[in-house]
Order: sequence, then structure tokens, then C-alpha cells
Amino acid sequence: MQNAKCKIILGFVFLSFFVTPVLAVTSTPPLTPTSTPAENIKQKVQERINNLATESQQKAFWGTLKNITNATLILDSTDGEKRIKTDSSTAFLTTNKKAVKINDLEIGNYLIALGLWQENGNLDGKRIIVLATAPKPSLTRNALSGPITKIEKGTKIVTITKPNPNLAIKIQVGTSTIITQMVNGKITPITFDKIGVNDWVTAIGIQKTDNGILTATRIHIIPGLSNSTPTPTKSPKATPTPTE
Repeated sequence: MQNAKCKIILGFVFLSFFVTPVLAVTSTPPLTPTSTPAENIKQKVQERINNLATESQQKAFWGTLKNITNATLILDSTDGEKRIKTDSSTAFLTTNKKAVKINDLEIGNYLIALGLWQENGNLDGKRIIVLATAPKPSLTRNALSGPITKIEKGTKIVTITKPNPNLAIKIQVGTSTIITQMVNGKITPITFDKIGVNDWVTAIGIQKTDNGILTATRIHIIPGLSNSTPTPTKSPKATPTPTE
């Protein structure tokens, strides 16, 4: 009887090794260092400095394409020759935002390039707008006046100089330009060869914004006005009155 009780007790002890729950050991994640407020401010300042440096490099070149060498575009602009370096990330777009490739460009195309200016004077092109030809200069109607300082008889161009500021402006005289002058109190038509240096001219016409030349439709001349200075008049001397 005692042997039976011993066997039962040993059986319970043996089973307890299998039914006792085993606690799972979970690994504790490593602690990650947290940034201090000072470090956050320092990082933001550095990011702003980098952004400002990039913004200061942003430039635009424009001009007529005259050559392509090793993916570098060479432009002929009013400021001289410009070079734009391109790569696979450079975007080429037409004015209607159609994507094109560098192989689609033709000599004579007018390009507007946006990118980052390099220390060697070239532009690292990021975005390039492609026009078939250079845009036509805009025209404005204008009136100018001043003394004539130069006459080019072959091209029929007269130059006037504005005193303030000291600016020389060219006036193109064409076959349809009406030239007049006051003669004997009447406005009278004259020919181009009657115009002289130091004459005062008032011209009305169409002026180009790119070169400033005024194509005159009407010109009025006042001969020698720029050299005319008022002649001082002498006041009569007082004569003493004789006394007796």
C-alpha cells in the first residue's frame, strides 16, 4: 500500500516538470541616443546654410545654340559665349512643356538654361527651355529729343546725347521718315542732308528694347539750338547830369 502511494507521489513530481509554465525571455531593445535641443538647432542651422549656398549658385543663361561638345552646350549670347554642362538628369522642355532630348536640339535653337553656376564660369544645367529661334524684340512707341552729336550719312543714323544721364541714343531715318524744319515761320519739309551736328532734334517713332534704336516716323529739326546761348545785353551807362 505504501509502495502504491510512493509511486503516485513520484508520478505527480515527474509530471510537474512538464506542466510547469516556462516564462519567455524577451530581449530588451537597445537604448537609442536622443538628440539634445542644442544639437537639433545646430542641424537646422547647417541645413539652412546649405540651402542658402545652393540658392546663391542658381543662375540662368540664355542665347542661341552654336555648338554641342561632349554634352556641353555652347551658346552665343549678348554677354559673350556661355557654356552649359548637361548630363542624364538634365531636363529639356519645349515652350509647351514637351520633353525632348539633347539629340533633338539643332544649331540655331534659342535656349534658356537654369542651373547652378560653377567657379569656372560654366553652368551645371538642370532645366533647359528650348525655342526654335530667338524671340523677337518687343517694340514701343516713343518720342526723343536732344542735340545731335553724330551723323552717319551712309546708314542715315543720327545720334543724340542725353545730358542727364549721359546716354547716346541712335535714331534711324528711313525713306518714309518725315523731316521738317521751321523756315520763315512755317514748318517746311527738308531732306536728310540738311541735318547738321549740334542741331536739336525731336523724333517720334518705334524704339526697339534690345538695342534702343528709334526708327523715326517724324523728325523736327531746330538748327544749331544746342550751341545757342543768350547774348548778354549791355545796360546803358548812366551819364552824370551837369550842375550849374
